[in-house]
Amino acid sequence: MNIMHIGFYRTGTTSLQQNVIKNIKNYIILGPYSKECKIISKYTNDLSENNYINRLQKCKFLLKKNSKYFVSEEGLVGSLNDNYKNVSLRLKFYDELFNNPTYILTIRSQKNLIFSSWLKSLTKTNYSFHQYISKNNFVSNKPESLSQPIDYKVLNYYKILQPYFKIKNRVSILIFEKLLLDQKYYFDEISKIIGSYNLQFLTTKKNTIFNKSKFSFSLKPMFYLPDGSYYTNKKSFFSKIMGKISINNPLSDFYIFLLRIYNFNSLKKIYEYHKNDNNKFEKQWELDLKNLNYY
Repeated sequence: MNIMHIGFYRTGTTSLQQNVIKNIKNYIILGPYSKECKIISKYTNDLSENNYINRLQKCKFLLKKNSKYFVSEEGLVGSLNDNYKNVSLRLKFYDELFNNPTYILTIRSQKNLIFSSWLKSLTKTNYSFHQYISKNNFVSNKPESLSQPIDYKVLNYYKILQPYFKIKNRVSILIFEKLLLDQKYYFDEISKIIGSYNLQFLTTKKNTIFNKSKFSFSLKPMFYLPDGSYYTNKKSFFSKIMGKISINNPLSDFYIFLLRIYNFNSLKKIYEYHKNDNNKFEKQWELDLKNLNYY
C-alpha cells in the first residue's frame, strides 16, 4: 500500500515530515525536496487532459516497481495560488501513478492558516494583513508563493475535497488544531495508518525531547515560535526573539497576539465566510470541527 500526504500548506507539515515521516521503515520516502516529488509537483501544477498521458508515463519511469512509497508534499493537493484547480484530475493522476494509494490530508482553520501564511510572507513583503487578503491586491498572473496576496474565499475544504469524499475509505484527515492539544497526535495517527511496526520511534534520552510548547513536538531539542518555525540552536532562537521587533520580524508571542487583536475584523470576516461550509464539511467527513473553532 502506497501512502501520499498531499496537503495542506501551513498545517504542521514540516513537523510531520521531520519528526514522524523520516522515521518510517519499510517504505521508500519521497519528501518535498526529492527529485521525484519536484517532478510530480511540476507536472501536476498545470495538468490537463492534453498532457495527462505523457506526464503520467514520465512519472512512472521515476518509480521502482514492486516498492512501497510514502510521499509527503503539501502542495500536491493543489494550491491557493492556482485556486485549487484540477483537483479531480490530480487525484486521478495520483491514483494511476501510485496504484490507488491511501491519502493523508492535514487541515487547519482557514483564518489561522491564512494568518500564518501572512506572517511567513512578512519576511519577503510588507503587505498588511488587510492588503494580503484584499481583492484589489490579488496578483493577476500566477503567484510564485504564498508571499503574494491570496483569495481566502478559495480555501473551501467542503468544495476542494469533494473528489476525495468519493474514496473516503482511502483518506485520513488530520486536524492541525489537535496537534496543538496533543503533541503526539500526528505520530499516533500515522502509526494507525501504516502500523506501529513500520514507524521507528526514537527513545533515547538524547533524541527524545518533547517540547513543552503547545505548538508541536520534536525528537530532538527544538525551540518553537508562534508562527510554527523552529530553531535547533538556542543561541539562534534567542537572537531572533530578542532582535528588533518590526513588521518584518513578527517572532514574539506578545507581538503576534497584538497583530491578531489589530486584525480581528479581517480574521472574523474569513471565519464567517467559511463558517457554513466548515459545518457541512464536518458532517460529511464525520469530524469534530466545531469545538476547534472552525465554525
